[in-house]
Amino acid sequence: MKSNSEALYQQALADFKKKEYENALKHATAAFESGGEELKLWILLAGILRRMDRFTDALGWIEKVIKRDSTYQSPDLESKDGNSLYVLGFILDALHRYEEALAAYDRAIEIDPKDGYSWHGKGNVLDTLHRYEEALAAYDRAIEIEPKLAYSWHGKGNVLDMLHRYEEALVAYDRAIEIDPKDAYPWYGKGNVLDKLQRYEEALAAYEQSIEIDPSDAYPWHGKGNVLDALHRYEEALTAYERAIEIEPEYAYSWHGKGNVLDMLQRYEEALAA
Repeated sequence: MKSNSEALYQQALADFKKKEYENALKHATAAFESGGEELKLWILLAGILRRMDRFTDALGWIEKVIKRDSTYQSPDLESKDGNSLYVLGFILDALHRYEEALAAYDRAIEIDPKDGYSWHGKGNVLDTLHRYEEALAAYDRAIEIEPKLAYSWHGKGNVLDMLHRYEEALVAYDRAIEIDPKDAYPWYGKGNVLDKLQRYEEALAAYEQSIEIDPSDAYPWHGKGNVLDALHRYEEALTAYERAIEIEPEYAYSWHGKGNVLDMLQRYEEALAA
């Protein structure tokens, strides 16, 4: 029975590494039902469910791991997936339990001060809590440890933006883009900062790059509408706002932007409706 459980675990692990999460969950669940009680299986189940955005279910499994061994590191998974406290922090953050997430990341950092992913996670939580100076320090520590962690450069850009340190934010976003040019989010952040600096043509190019990578995200479409409005390109701005609204019908700012450009186009009845 144990050999069967191990074979199922190995299949689940292979599926997970191929990002085939439904298959991974099927095989990991079968491994557990076949008598698999190892911590490595539990943390794998937590990781699979986390990647499937099933955070409440994932929390149950990672809490089983923590209860048995709060410092457990899977021998079969890379650090961010196999570190029990990092995984706990990530899941708690996703469940909006921010103070508990912060405590988990702090515990992970206490055990291993060179854990760049936990410093990054700490930065994310502090950013959400609007503790921007502390978030910046955490991202800087993550970058010091893992200089090519694009997410930390992106996070640093976000908090520098919130601190109105726009030129520094641009440097951080550009570094994130240099590391991972196919990530839409730093392009979007860069567009926001360039818009605030009234560098509208550059902002437009950044938003368009973000849209090219991920056309299903409403926010770059909204940003594109804003800069086209600023450039007095009202028909194009209207098209961008309408695309943002199509994706996110409840996003009030895009409705407001649409109303503004309809007003500029002297389409007053439609403006009132927007």
